[in-house]
Amino acid sequence: GEKGRWLTKKPAEFAPVLYHHAELLDAITNGTPVWIVEGEKDADNAIAAGLTATTNAQGAGSFPEELAALFAGATVNVVVDRDTAGYKRGVTMHRLLKGIASSVTLLRPAVDEDKSDLSDHLAAGLGIDELEEISARQSALLAAVGEALPFADGTVDTLLLHEVLEHVASDRQTAREVTRALAPGGRAVI
Repeated sequence: GEKGRWLTKKPAEFAPVLYHHAELLDAITNGTPVWIVEGEKDADNAIAAGLTATTNAQGAGSFPEELAALFAGATVNVVVDRDTAGYKRGVTMHRLLKGIASSVTLLRPAVDEDKSDLSDHLAAGLGIDELEEISARQSALLAAVGEALPFADGTVDTLLLHEVLEHVASDRQTAREVTRALAPGGRAVI
């Protein structure tokens, strides 16, 4: 900030950019597929593997929605980490980009360990072609967040929420989601 002071919030004039922003724009212009990963380490490792990769600042849940338009017409591959934040990110990125990009593919590491990411996948000697494709619905189910259940309105006969409420950010939103998803006469067991 001014005079070398620490800032505790983003200034109003702050304009977000993505990691390796210029290279990303060049790739999109040239029709080269682009890769969205979580974190600079994964982006650097993807680039070392010959991909055009980017990430955003401030973590998995902080992709700047105003930057989605940059991906207009692009072939986008999103690598989701094998954790709740990663699966939530997959759902969010798919929602943000599906009507903008020419295609959006969600992939996850083939390393079947909690929290594994692209760097773990590559460190295990696996190639980019060995990433596992998952759908946005699978990503939502794997995230299994109580505040955004992956079910259509009124379609679930029984919902079992065992040790759920103490782990969600909003128990009220979870209750609203349960009510929304339950079919007429459906039951929630909490």
